[in-house]
This record gives sequence, structure tokens and C-alpha cells, in this order.
Amino acid sequence: MKLSANDRFLAAVKLLVDSNDYVSVEEIADFLDSSKRSIYYIISDINATLRYLDGEEISTVYGKGIRLNHQQKKLLLNYYKKAPSEEIFSLGQIERYSIIFATLYASSRKYNIKTYEELFRVSRFTVISDINEIKSIISHFDINIGFDTRTGYSLEGDEYNIRKAFFYFFANIYEIITSKEWLGSTFINETLQIRKYYNKLKKIAKDSHNYYDMSLLAIAFVIAKYMQSKKGIAQDKQNDLLPVEQTAEEYAFVCKEFKDLPETEKRWVSTYLSCSLISREHPFVDLEYATDLARKMNDVFYLYSSIKIDSEDLVASLAKHIDSAFLRYKYGVCINNPLISEIRSKYDDYFMIVKKTVQVLEQELGMPINDSEIGFLTLYYAGYAIKLSKQIPYIRTLIICAIGLSTSYLLKSEIEDIDSRIKVIGCVSAEEYLENDYDVDLIISTVRFEKKKKTKVYQISSFVTKEDRGMIVGAVNEIMAEKNTERSPSADMAKEEIGNSGSLKEIFKPEYVWITDNEKDADWRKLLKEACEPLAKDGFIDEDYSTYIEENIDRYGFYMVYRNGYLLGHANIEHAHRLGLTFTRLKNKIMVDGHEISKIFVITPINRFDHHFILSGLSVLLKSDELNQLIEKAESSSEIYDIILSIIAVY
Repeated sequence: MKLSANDRFLAAVKLLVDSNDYVSVEEIADFLDSSKRSIYYIISDINATLRYLDGEEISTVYGKGIRLNHQQKKLLLNYYKKAPSEEIFSLGQIERYSIIFATLYASSRKYNIKTYEELFRVSRFTVISDINEIKSIISHFDINIGFDTRTGYSLEGDEYNIRKAFFYFFANIYEIITSKEWLGSTFINETLQIRKYYNKLKKIAKDSHNYYDMSLLAIAFVIAKYMQSKKGIAQDKQNDLLPVEQTAEEYAFVCKEFKDLPETEKRWVSTYLSCSLISREHPFVDLEYATDLARKMNDVFYLYSSIKIDSEDLVASLAKHIDSAFLRYKYGVCINNPLISEIRSKYDDYFMIVKKTVQVLEQELGMPINDSEIGFLTLYYAGYAIKLSKQIPYIRTLIICAIGLSTSYLLKSEIEDIDSRIKVIGCVSAEEYLENDYDVDLIISTVRFEKKKKTKVYQISSFVTKEDRGMIVGAVNEIMAEKNTERSPSADMAKEEIGNSGSLKEIFKPEYVWITDNEKDADWRKLLKEACEPLAKDGFIDEDYSTYIEENIDRYGFYMVYRNGYLLGHANIEHAHRLGLTFTRLKNKIMVDGHEISKIFVITPINRFDHHFILSGLSVLLKSDELNQLIEKAESSSEIYDIILSIIAVY
């Protein structure tokens, strides 16, 4: 039986408390039958608990894992012995800040930092971090959070925009709200009214007209809030709502079931019910417009994944999805995605890329799209990428080795690591090779012998050298050229004996990380060129690589900018020879495309897939305030290198 989030959290705590040795993230993931991503969330929550208890946080030692000290074990044991098990629930930051917003909107209770510390069992620092994240998100809705020492936190801004933001956050916690009784107490004063309005709204659902249940519940929250506070949307907002002719069925229903609502509120409820239809007979936007948006999204997806979308079927499917969902996007009617955890666990690298891709829609609509919606779109792109990967021809490779199985196994790993197109089908002795027939494209041998076929044979040393790597890449490109397939990287590069991706420490070296003492008015193009120089010096890229990144920034600038002042720069695959990564921390922030930048990553992808493990690792770093603080406070480049390497290494 698969463990619940609560059970996994408690099991992880017990595992770490019981162990006197280091435990790796992989071992915890195997023990709990969970993804590494889930384990990092659990570790983050354990750290939040330790901070709450004024204890020292867990630290991960590269190459070893995690080990709790005596004080940490004592604090956790004492804490969880006293806490009722049904009240312990492991929440990620998204769930926490979504609950905070929902309570500020819908609950009549007074909320301050202490209230949320007790509700989530986290530290003051964590609550402040969550509230800052909320402020960052709701700035896109032109609203804010205010604080009064007497009344606590409250939402400030136009009610119409506050409701849009409420839908955005509510989609993240719909499953928790409906399944976790302990959270119901947060809205205890409103529960009966919300349920009453929710049951009324469910009457509109018929066999031919179904509505998203999450939307019905969210609308019930809004109605309950209005009936309690009488704070409605301004009359002039009626012009922004759908006309009554377009919502005739919903409007008639609202007038019958909610007679006490004023006209403007009836119009609002009618509009949001109409937007919540699961299927729509008549699309809202012109299909040509939706197709144009889909193509723009595909351009950005290619920019980050190096996967070019050549499928008109996928374009058509995305356009149809955008067309049917456009009303929801326009009015902020987000819906929950019950598969979001599985999607993020299985396709997290694609999810991260699609999160940047949907900025095409966000720019068009002027509001953010939440993770549930991004999850739906991720399935389109992940499905296409998986289908594409199955079409890639592999180089069937045989290894001939004279020394033992352990050496053969090591060689197999090293050779497959050189190029993702190599697939080793076996490791045999020279005698076995001469006695049998093998259907292969390439033979790599550590011993000399007389060839019996035209199959290409390349002799290497038992421990693969840089020269061996270059030779193997050259062989792969020759074979791929003969098969009339796409060449990546080019044969000319291979002749210069520039290897492919190689091991992580070849991709990302200590000397590729530094702290620069730049001026406040420094030219970002110059700093970007300096960030590329180590890779150019080692032959990963040409000297003009930074100019291609500049072109991408000029064209797609805001897609390359991440929170906490990160810029992730890269060019298309045809401009790089080897996969590499550099990092620069700036002394003074600079402006790039209207955004403040304080840290620069440069990644040099060479094909469609080999860089995805780096993106997966960076996705953890780029969205973590805690890890960002470690980067900001690090006193040396070597300390920064160890932090980044430890994150990427697990992927």
C-alpha cells in the first residue's frame, strides 16, 4: 500500500532518528517508495520543524547523505511524542501559502504570524517566507497583504482581483480542504454556510452540463464571504463580466437559487459558473489566435528543452486546449489537477520548462497560471518528448574486454555516459566475439584482435582517456551520418577531440564558479561574456556563444529570468560542442530586460536530453528561498560550488 503524505513524513523522521550513519536521499526514496523530489520536500518540512524548535537544520553532505546529530534527534522525538498523529501533516510551501491566502480571504478569524506557526508547526522564518511568496504572486493581481497590530493580516485591493487570486490559490489546496478534517477547523465559523451554498450550486450540474466541482466549492466560499461581509465587486466591473445572453442558463439558475444577491453579484456568479463548464459547445476565441499562442509556446519550449516541435497534431491539440480553457484563463478560474503530484514527480524537468513556457499565456492575459493548469499542459509536451525519444536511433555497441566483469561493467557505464545515443548491448571477450555473430554498429575494444567484419572497431585503454572520448564521439557521429540522421554534436567537433557530456565533474568544475566584484552600472552583456569564458577556454563553446544568448534574451528576455535574481542563459544546441555549466554571483545587482539580476547560470545543451538532469537539479535551487540564502551567504566560490554540485548530483 502506498503511504500517505503524512505517513511518509513520519516514516522519514523515524528512519533518520533510528539511523546512526549517513542515509542518502536515494535510500530514503527507496524506503518510502517515493521520488527524490518528494524526499526534498520532506527534508524541507523537517527543517521547518527544527527551526520552529530552535534547533539546528539538517545538512546534506555530498557523497554521503544525511545524518541527524544527538540534539536534532532529541528535539524531533520529544516533539512528535507529544503531538497527536492526526494533526501532523507534511505540507509543501505551495500548500502552506495557498492556505494562508484562503484563510485571509474566507475566514473571520484573526491571523498573525503566531497563528500560522501553530497551524503549520513551522518557524516564524518559514511563515514570513510564505507571506513574502504570496506578496510576490498577488502583485500580478494588483493586490497586497496589509498588517495591523489589532486585526492581524488582511488582503488589500479591488475585490474583483482578490477573488481571481482566491481561485488561483484555492486550486492548490482543494484536495486538502476536502480530505483533511484537521484543516476544516480553520474555516469553522463559515463551514455550515459554505456547505449550504455549495449544495445549492451542485443542483446546476446535469448529465449534459457538468461543472468543475472545485469551481463550485470556490464559488460557495465567495458567496459565503459576501453574505458575511457584504463586500462585493464594484458595479463598474459588470462591463468586465460575460453578457447575460452568453450566461443565460447560469443567470436564470442564480436568480432562482440566490435571490438575496444583488445584481452585480448575480452577474459575477453567473460568469464564473459559465467559465466552470467542463466542456463548451462554442469555443471562446478564434482558433487561429489560439494556434498562434500555441506556436509561440512551442518556440519557448524549444528555447529551454532543445526539443523542436514539428508536429502539427501537437500544435492543434494545444490550440484546442487553449481555445476551450481561454475563458477560465481570462477570469482566473483555475481548476484542481488530481494528478499534479504524479506529474511533478514523473515529469518534473518538463514541468519546470512548461512553467516558463506558459509565460506566453500569462503575458497575454496579464495574470499568472497556477501549477494545476501547468500540469495539464506538461502532459502534452512530455508525451511528445517521450514519443520523440523512442524514434531516436541508437548506436548498438559491443565492448570487448580482456580483464573481468567489474572492468566491463565500469567501461559500459563510462562509454554510455559519453553519448546518450550509445546503447551497449554486451561486454564479451575477444574469443567470444570471434566465435559468435553480433548485430552491432560499433565495437569498442581494450585489446587488439583481427577484425572479422566491416563493423567499425575502435581500440581504447582500460581507463577511458580524453582522447578515447573524442574518438568515440567521432565514431558515433560518423555512424549517425551514415544512417542519415541528425548529427549532434558535429563530426568536426569530434575530430577536435571534444568529448560529449561526460561526468558531472567534467561538466561543472570548481573553476566554473566565481564571485565577481562588478559595479552597479556594469554592462550585463559583458558580464554574460565573462560567464561564458571558462567554457570557451576549455572548448565547450566558441568565443561568440554569449552573443547567441544575448539574442535569446533580447527576444525572450523574461523567460530566462527566475525568482531571487537568477538568470539562466543558454543558446540553441547547434552553438555548443559539449554540455557545460557555469555560475556567477554578482556583488551588485544589474538590470536585464527590466529585471534585477544578481546571479547568472550559463548552460550549454548539445542535444535534446542530456541537460535535463541539470535542469531538474536547478529547478530545486531556483525556487528555494532557503537554498538561495545559502548561495547569497556563501563566503567563497568553492562553498557555492559544493552547494550547487550537491543539488545537481542527485539527478
